[in-house]
Amino acid sequence: MDTHARTAKWSKGVPEMDVLSLAEQEMVCNKVAKQLFAICVTVVTLILIAIIASMFEYPWLLDYMTDTANTTNQNLSTAHSQAGRAGGTMASLPRMIPVLAAMLIPTMAVFYIIKKPLLKRETKKLVEEKLAATPSTDDVLTSVYWEFSNQEYMSNDAFTLDIINYIEDNKTNWNPTGVAINSRKVCIV
Repeated sequence: MDTHARTAKWSKGVPEMDVLSLAEQEMVCNKVAKQLFAICVTVVTLILIAIIASMFEYPWLLDYMTDTANTTNQNLSTAHSQAGRAGGTMASLPRMIPVLAAMLIPTMAVFYIIKKPLLKRETKKLVEEKLAATPSTDDVLTSVYWEFSNQEYMSNDAFTLDIINYIEDNKTNWNPTGVAINSRKVCIV
């Protein structure tokens, strides 16, 4: 999977990433991929350490692992061709499946559980950095006046018309196509 395909796949279901450009989304995905790689390697290492420690604690596990290694080596040593080695590996696979499952299932679970939170966190960091880098004022739309009511508007045009007709100054200060605040939460006073 190339970078563009991964970015498109990973950004689905993460609405926070919609505000980013494609290059920024790729940057976030690359950063998260590196973090996930480090986390998954750590998980696999911890599982291997747990298996090795368990072999000292439980003799049956040590016997199982030794027998699995012997069976695999025996199947591979009797094969004298590439096809024979593949057959030897396939013959050893039923013995190796529990060990592989014990390592891969928790690792994949961790990967899929933390992928979206990491994407959201890195997106939030990037957006905050972008907002901190752009100069802004604390007050916006200070010259636009409006009295809020329970009226629902069916279109932006109807809302804009009401704002412009509310007070004369709104005609020059109201920009219906501009972005007033680039934030998920606002406090209106």
